[in-house]
Amino acid sequence: MQKKPRQDGKEAGSTPKGKAFPKPFGIDRQRIRIKANAEETLKGAFLPFTLGQHTCSVIFEDASCGKFVYEITGDTTLPQPFNKFKFQVGSDLRFDYWAKATPKSL
Repeated sequence: MQKKPRQDGKEAGSTPKGKAFPKPFGIDRQRIRIKANAEETLKGAFLPFTLGQHTCSVIFEDASCGKFVYEITGDTTLPQPFNKFKFQVGSDLRFDYWAKATPKSL
């Protein structure tokens, strides 16, 4: 089966360099308007698909005060290894399996 060419001339299914995974931070809306002395909540999520440090900037802008920025940083590491697995097969047979998992560098 032949891939259908895209309008921009790139091959279908291709991604720009460094854009293979979605952004690790997500916020429930792109813009928000807050009145003076009011409170508002922004809901955010951190779901990284790669290891390392990730940053997100939340920019606030006011006509009289100008711009100010909050930088949010998220660090990702490998999860802790599991030490013990329990299996149960049928109703009469049970055994424990010990395993040592050591993280490998990617």
